[in-house]
Amino acid sequence: MQLKLQNLVAAPEELLRDGAQLRPRHVVVGAGRPHAARGFTLEREVDLVLVLGARGFDFGDRLRRVQAQELQALKTLLLGNRWRENFRKRLLELGFDFTYDKTLYDRLVRRDSAGVQRHLLESPSALVARSAHFLENHDEPRIASLLSLEEHRAAALLVLGLPGMRFLHDGQLTGARRRPPVQLGRCLTESTQPEVEALYQKLLTTLPATSVGKSRGTLLPPRPAWPDNPTAQRFVIVQWQTLGPQFDLVVVNLASQRSQCYVQLTIEDLAAHDWSMKDLLGQEEYERSGQELAATGLYLDLPAQGAQLFHFAPVLKPGNVRADS
Repeated sequence: MQLKLQNLVAAPEELLRDGAQLRPRHVVVGAGRPHAARGFTLEREVDLVLVLGARGFDFGDRLRRVQAQELQALKTLLLGNRWRENFRKRLLELGFDFTYDKTLYDRLVRRDSAGVQRHLLESPSALVARSAHFLENHDEPRIASLLSLEEHRAAALLVLGLPGMRFLHDGQLTGARRRPPVQLGRCLTESTQPEVEALYQKLLTTLPATSVGKSRGTLLPPRPAWPDNPTAQRFVIVQWQTLGPQFDLVVVNLASQRSQCYVQLTIEDLAAHDWSMKDLLGQEEYERSGQELAATGLYLDLPAQGAQLFHFAPVLKPGNVRADS
């Protein structure tokens, strides 16, 4: 279920007063920035969303001391709006569900593809899974004004394909280019960009039929396809599986040139099947030997800003029963 929250706002100072009550259907954002809450869309039903920045630590302490019983009675989501890694970890220790991953955003818009991969692979998997991944928020320029359509598509699949919270900002899905000051208190009217709208329509109608976001996603480290080929550093690859043996693979090449790599899949009994491999976002379809995949890994060769979502299923041989039956 998706719950869209708009204009349901309380200032965090209300919650720091003695005797303050948390009311259902509240979105709480940083002081003076109520319109930062516009356009929240959540994939699960909640009663309360808290988005806290500078006062997050104060609220975290109060959360521990006073509000625990009230929060347990509500379906609550706490989102910490602090950028520095040590602050993020502290908010999670205080009981927040997610914190913004600003490092990922910064490296994406700087086109630092190797830095994106390094950041994700070096971060503890538990931290990645409790991060809000985003391309826009109320403080940053509109992503359609910063990235080309191909770059935007790759970055969008990346943030939607990672473990953690998938954060989509009001206007992002229609290609808005102008960021209104929060103090303005209203949105700007802009024409829809059909190419951007189609990009998100394709992603958001394809992903629900996959295992992405429904299980534990695993970031896989690519390795060079051959010596002296550094382009493996430009990939981000996420493996998702719910009920085996089928699984899905998010593959993004963030480089401005064609890139190649090998990646070792971590699927149980990989060698026991041959596999069909279909790109759900494109036309490519292959068959791969499970024994070769287990021995040497999966070879990938993607164009510049390539973004692919592969679904793997065991190849059915004559007389075999369907693997998922």
